[in-house]
Amino acid sequence: MPKPFDPSKRHKGLLMFHGYHVDAGDFTEKFGWAAEGFVVLAIDVRGQGGPSEDTTKTKGGTLKGLIIRGVEDGPANLYYRSVFLDCAEAADLLAGMPGVDQSRLYAMGGSQGGGLTLATLGLVPTIHRAYVNYPYLCDYRKAYQLGAETNGYDQLAYWFKYRDPLHKREAQFFDTLEYIDVQHFAASIKTPLVWAMGLQDQVVPIPAQFAAYNQLTGKKQLYVLPEYGHEFLPKVADEVRNFFYGLGGFKGLISAGCGRTWAKPAHRAAE
Repeated sequence: MPKPFDPSKRHKGLLMFHGYHVDAGDFTEKFGWAAEGFVVLAIDVRGQGGPSEDTTKTKGGTLKGLIIRGVEDGPANLYYRSVFLDCAEAADLLAGMPGVDQSRLYAMGGSQGGGLTLATLGLVPTIHRAYVNYPYLCDYRKAYQLGAETNGYDQLAYWFKYRDPLHKREAQFFDTLEYIDVQHFAASIKTPLVWAMGLQDQVVPIPAQFAAYNQLTGKKQLYVLPEYGHEFLPKVADEVRNFFYGLGGFKGLISAGCGRTWAKPAHRAAE
C-alpha cells in the first residue's frame, strides 16, 4: 500500500499474477507501483512456489503438470478451475479493501500469470485495464498439435504417453480441458487490454496465443517483438505505464519488425 496510507482516500488497485511454478515475488518488486499510488495484491497460486496450499484430490496422475491435474475426474475437479476462482476472489478481496477505488482496478501477469489475468477479466468484468505478455493456458489442442513435447505444454504429451498411449480417451481429454482454456473467456472480456509477445517464443506457441487474442472484442493493443521469445520484453513496461495512466490511444498492432510477412506494411496498423 502507498505510505503513508490514508484509507479515506480512494486508490487504484493492482492485481499481479505470477508465472508457472514460482511465487508472488519479493515485496521490493511492488514498491514502484505502491509509490505511484496503487494498492497491490499479488497472490501465490495454490500449490506452486509460495506458501499457498493445493488441497485438490484426484484419482488421476499427479507426477507431472498442473493443467492435467484432475482431468480424469471431470471439469469440476480440474486444478485450474480452482485457481481461476481463487483469482476472481482475489479481485473481490482487493475491491473490498479500505481505500481502494472499485472503479479503478487493474490486472497484469506474464505466461501463466497472463493466462490467469485473462481468466480473471472474463470472470470479473469490472476491472478497468489490464496487461498480459505471452499468456499461457490458451488452446491446448493447438499447442499439442504444434509439438507439445518441445513447448510449455509437454504435460499433454506426457499424459498420453503414460495414461492413454492408444489415445482412446483423446476426445474426452481435450473436451474436459476446454473448461480451463482461456480462449473461451476472451469473447466476454470488455476490459481495455495491452498484449505483448515475442515471435521466437518456444514455450507458449504464437498460434495458441492468437486463439485467445483474436476473440477479444474490447479495445486491445498488441506489441510484437520479432527477435524475442519467452523472456523479458524490453521497452514494453513504459508503454504499459502510459496505458494504465490513460496516455495515448489504441493503435492495434504495433510491431518492431514491419518487414516481416505476418505484419501489415505500416509500422503502426490501426484496427
